[in-house]
Amino acid sequence: MPARLTCCLGLCAALVCLEHAAAAEAPVALELITDGSLPLERQPQWLEALKTVGFTSVRMRSAQGNEAPLITNRGTDENPRYTVIGVLSGDNRLHLPGLTVRMGQRQQLTDWLTRLREGGEDVVTGAQGAFGLTAKQFVALHDALKPAIEFETRGKLVRDVVQQMVDSTPADIAIDTAAQAALAGDQQVPDDLRGLSRGTALAAAVRPLGLIVTVTGQGKRAGGLRIARPTAQDAAWPVGVKPGAKLPPGDLAPALFKFVNVEIHQRPLTEALDAIQQRVALPVLWDHNALAKHGVDLQTVVSFAPKRTFYKSILDDLLLQAMLRSELRVDDADRPFLWITTIKK
Repeated sequence: MPARLTCCLGLCAALVCLEHAAAAEAPVALELITDGSLPLERQPQWLEALKTVGFTSVRMRSAQGNEAPLITNRGTDENPRYTVIGVLSGDNRLHLPGLTVRMGQRQQLTDWLTRLREGGEDVVTGAQGAFGLTAKQFVALHDALKPAIEFETRGKLVRDVVQQMVDSTPADIAIDTAAQAALAGDQQVPDDLRGLSRGTALAAAVRPLGLIVTVTGQGKRAGGLRIARPTAQDAAWPVGVKPGAKLPPGDLAPALFKFVNVEIHQRPLTEALDAIQQRVALPVLWDHNALAKHGVDLQTVVSFAPKRTFYKSILDDLLLQAMLRSELRVDDADRPFLWITTIKK
């Protein structure tokens, strides 16, 4: 149906009905006001330009007090109905929440409208967090991934461990077709992930299969997880991170820096590290991808001359004999663990 202008332009109400909007899309009504400095002849030009952008309706009306760009959801989170106030300024720009455009920047308007419909107000106005999420979305996802897993993982099939974590995590977790094929094999989880956060444990469990855990950063499923083959565009959820300045290593893992008298003579590396792990009470995760790439033998025989020192120093000395190194990392809830990888990049 052709658009009809129902009254004079200027600061009078003018309604343009745009009935081509898809029924499945969230309705978005745009109310245009001016700051009083936009020439009258510019107003019908904006109305005409906005007809084909995709708003459910567009009307121009008088300002009510000191109005500013605003989005109001008059529906529910599941079935939103948005009303957007846009301000036309004297420099011939349209100001929307999170966006300022000139008349010819139609694509920016279309993209903004799509993001609003798919992700809600926070997507177009919220502060940005990691993985393309808003800060609010990222905090919600991070909180969902903080709780520790409470079941044994070492020696279990990767697919069973992943399924158990998917079932117990209050966030949407999708598995790509290629990832499903990789998970269908009989590979077992080589490390004990119990006690670590869901996000860190899930990333560690799928990594030896050449998979990553990434984040859905757009659309209605924004803030969920996706298990997939890595691509150049995907940022992976990390297997822990280095602790920040507010988490000194001595406070995070005091047992690592306890002084002891020690001597190790011709023992397999794994045996020596198991003994240290029992004393420092920290989970140990191995960078199995790097170990396989560089052909590291975990049964390398190591020794440590009689000496009084702290466990971290002993650990680093033993690992270096096998061309390895350790990092103290924290999971999503700042729980410490040791990450062991090669000294080669």
